[in-house]
Amino acid sequence: LPDHVFISALPQSNVHLPADYFDRLRERWPESVVRRLLLGQWDVVENAIYPQLDRSLHLRPLQEGLRFDSAALGVDVGDVHPSAVVAVSRDSLGRLWVRECWSETGGDYTNLWATIDRMRQTYSVPMSRVCVDPMLKGWEKLVGVRRAVADPGSRKNRIEMVTALLNGRVANMIRPGAAQPFMYFDQDGAGIRELWEEMVTYRWAERETEFVKTMRPVRKDDDRVAALEYAVEAMQMQRNPIP
Repeated sequence: LPDHVFISALPQSNVHLPADYFDRLRERWPESVVRRLLLGQWDVVENAIYPQLDRSLHLRPLQEGLRFDSAALGVDVGDVHPSAVVAVSRDSLGRLWVRECWSETGGDYTNLWATIDRMRQTYSVPMSRVCVDPMLKGWEKLVGVRRAVADPGSRKNRIEMVTALLNGRVANMIRPGAAQPFMYFDQDGAGIRELWEEMVTYRWAERETEFVKTMRPVRKDDDRVAALEYAVEAMQMQRNPIP
């Protein structure tokens, strides 16, 4: 309204709160709720797989004059669920940038092949750095592509790769001890906003049997995320492994 002014502020700015307000908040509520109330991070979910995602830190425009040394594509496929292709590039400082995300519902392989070819040309991606879903039918037609690892635990291994990039823990990429993350999302890239929204809601689900309790990724609305993880796998296999 013309006679109103909106002022964004966190609870820490409120000098009238009780002295023990923040301690009681942390004792009473889980981390996801605390982050919403204290930090204003409203896209945090329970059991988030990538809880460190910070819109103000990881989502940003490409820097002017940025030079890229290499790139990779990740391809997830679905006959009923969406298929997705994600392009990532590594800049001269060793940081990974998520450049573009394409997604389409259904099993139209013609559009999928065409998108892979377009992105390869746009981002100068060699066939050896195209990593495809192990379930992709006809993937062998793409001569020289990398088929994603399908061993038990491979999905969690890819999650660890992405987590290390977001945390800034990848070895031998830029100066040791740097506090910044090694992965950014181009906020102006096609489909990046949709990928981001999918990532921040990507979560673990608890599975319990008579003998063991495990945490597994929820396999729903995760197609763009899976494509990103495949792209990171393709890129990381060309570099030093994550410690």
